[in-house]
Amino acid sequence: MQFIRKNPYSEELRQQQPTDPQHAVHAHKHPPYMMVFLWLVILTAIEVFPIFTEIIFGFSPVPHNILVPLLLTIAVIKAALVALYYMHLLYDKFWLGAMILSPLAFAMFFGLVIAVPY
Repeated sequence: MQFIRKNPYSEELRQQQPTDPQHAVHAHKHPPYMMVFLWLVILTAIEVFPIFTEIIFGFSPVPHNILVPLLLTIAVIKAALVALYYMHLLYDKFWLGAMILSPLAFAMFFGLVIAVPY
């Protein structure tokens, strides 16, 4: 059983596109790099805002026992976006992506263990 997705940006699929001049504008589909970049900027702003308010105004809008797991979750989402789109793991074999992304669960576990107060 193959877990390989067809890459819509591959050369062989581009060659199958119509060569008619009317369709030439729509024949080449670009990966959503700018949309992923926008999401990364938004998630980074969400990560920085509580720390910024704590440094500048002296208070944190979110308690630390909620903030740390939230920041770790956002960091994992950002890492997955970078790995899937910019490292092109979205169109690679499933086991390769699983092998690269599976240590995140281990890191999340240790991050949550560290975040829990004694």
